[in-house]
Amino acid sequence: VLNAIAADGTVPFLVCAAPLNAAGEPAFALFMTTGLCLCACMIGSLDMVAPLLSICFLTAYAALNFSTFVLGLTRAPSWRPTWKYFHWSLGLAGFLVGLGV
Repeated sequence: VLNAIAADGTVPFLVCAAPLNAAGEPAFALFMTTGLCLCACMIGSLDMVAPLLSICFLTAYAALNFSTFVLGLTRAPSWRPTWKYFHWSLGLAGFLVGLGV
């Protein structure tokens, strides 16, 4: 994932993670990911890491719900939810719950 983000140029300072090695593997992106995981493990206490992970997951959940809210509200032609009970207010409610927690 880090390699794909770097290759797209979404985050400019990650451009160094974009190149692939001779075997076609994103070796530098793997090293960067490994280093990030090792830094998290070196904290040594799960009680210090858990809130950070919780915030990351809640932010992703809130962003997903916000996107369903906006797409449902604007009735974008590319947005075709298949769940028969879908309503844009559910996306708004999920977004607000994600922010509130």
